[in-house]
Amino acid sequence: MTRDITAAFISELSASNVNIAYFFEGEFQSSTLRIWSGFGDITWDSKLWYGNGWFQGLGGVGESYDIKATNMEIQLAGVPSSVISLVLNETSQNRVGKIWLGFLDNSGAVIADPYLAFDGKYDSAEIDDGSDGASVTLTYETELIELEKAEERRYTDVGQKGIYPTDKGLEYVTAMADWEGFWGVPEKSSKKKKTVPEKKKRRR
Repeated sequence: MTRDITAAFISELSASNVNIAYFFEGEFQSSTLRIWSGFGDITWDSKLWYGNGWFQGLGGVGESYDIKATNMEIQLAGVPSSVISLVLNETSQNRVGKIWLGFLDNSGAVIADPYLAFDGKYDSAEIDDGSDGASVTLTYETELIELEKAEERRYTDVGQKGIYPTDKGLEYVTAMADWEGFWGVPEKSSKKKKTVPEKKKRRR
């Protein structure tokens, strides 16, 4: 699949010295957390990204030639109780998490445009409340994780109408469980049929 990468981004990839920056965006029920791997707040994509030192690293990020799910781990450290509350109370399956890889110029501005390295959905979180402050590891899975889940479907009238509301193809499935009739072409009777002799024609 073709990736949209700007000429400025490609030029920076070949430079001898680069300033790498990672941007993380995680959705919660009441808000969206946006932080980046450096220090000091920065504006990109018309959004404010906090550089407060929480972003400690990544794990699991990568691509595969196989059709399988990959995950991403966001490692945060020194987070306040408000972030712990978000993780405990406002995380749920299918909340989106994204990671961008970007570069900064000598003045600290973002070089257009950072590359979307990962786009997945929330899976789980691990919290470690240590003496030096709380640390959090957020795990996100790609949408391919759905391929590894068994799809449970019941072939009933209710299940069919859930997909096709006007379909009546399974309307009598439940009643068939108690049906005692014969299915198919009935067998021919073994008894010979009685033949009625024809009346003899009267001679004139």
